[in-house]
Amino acid sequence: MTSTVAAGNGSLSHGLYRGLAPEADLVLVRVRDSPGKITNESIERGLRWLLHEASPLKVCVVSLSVAGEAVEPLAGNAVDAAVEALVAAGMCVIAAAGNDGVRRLAPPATSPDGLTVGGLDDQNTLDHDQRALWHSNYGQAATGALKPDVVAPSLWVVAPILPGSDLAREAAPLFERRGEGDPEVENRIGETKLLNPHYQHVEGTSFAAPLVAATVACMLEANPDLKPRDVRNILCAPAPLASIASPRVEGEEIVFTFPDRNAGRVAVSRSWDEWVERTPLRSDGVGRFSVRLPLKTPGRHAYKFLVEDGATERWVADPSNPTRVHDRYGGYNSALEIRDPAVNRRETPGPG
Repeated sequence: MTSTVAAGNGSLSHGLYRGLAPEADLVLVRVRDSPGKITNESIERGLRWLLHEASPLKVCVVSLSVAGEAVEPLAGNAVDAAVEALVAAGMCVIAAAGNDGVRRLAPPATSPDGLTVGGLDDQNTLDHDQRALWHSNYGQAATGALKPDVVAPSLWVVAPILPGSDLAREAAPLFERRGEGDPEVENRIGETKLLNPHYQHVEGTSFAAPLVAATVACMLEANPDLKPRDVRNILCAPAPLASIASPRVEGEEIVFTFPDRNAGRVAVSRSWDEWVERTPLRSDGVGRFSVRLPLKTPGRHAYKFLVEDGATERWVADPSNPTRVHDRYGGYNSALEIRDPAVNRRETPGPG
């Protein structure tokens, strides 16, 4: 059902209920152990298999409508590490947040490198003012990044009835009786959310995730050069307090931003100054801190924010930047790749 939401051709509805990426090719991976239970180990095994087989199968997007067990501490859990490996290999990984409406996430929704998808109730209307949040799970990744990253419709989504299921056997007679004018079937049709003998409304972030995955597939079809970081920046751009990617290069400066309504002061420390300098960020008064620093030499650098909340201080990786490197103290620094401006100029076409 989740697969057809992403890439179904809608053949039983003459194309009306096709997925967002109906021409995409699919690789279906079963992630469960022998008793049929989905565990962190079974999810990791499936992701590691994908990493090995991704190149010959040409996998670009991974959609995960599964959840393992919540773990403590989050740092270093095997599922997040497997997602990190897939993203490093160039794949976009999308995971469902869960539907309990609680501050609790389980892998793979905890992955800093994956896109965690929460739910949206669009009230089955095109009126944007009627939209409401679905009761998705939420929380933080091990790096401090807030989750979910994006939301997508998780109610009023249409999917085919599972072939061979009890509901599939019940649906056709129900609509036959409706056609004969039997009013007693209406309650049952509404109760089971049937649209016709072949389709029904489904709900949950397990369906929101493949909608985002299908969107990403269409993005990559339009521009195959997009990297996972590019996809994240595009999809997350409209989010409150995250509308400007951090960090970013503007002319001869690097701009760092940090969103936190509760922070008193924020400073940034970085590897190119031997971690000695702690440059304060300026608050805009509505929860975003920012600072501009001179552009440094090309290459890979690391940085981290020092956040003061009252009398306490904490080091935080950039929640807007999923690229991480271990800090050798059990945590993470954010990584920044600065390109050679001369190379960029050579690659940029001139007028005419």
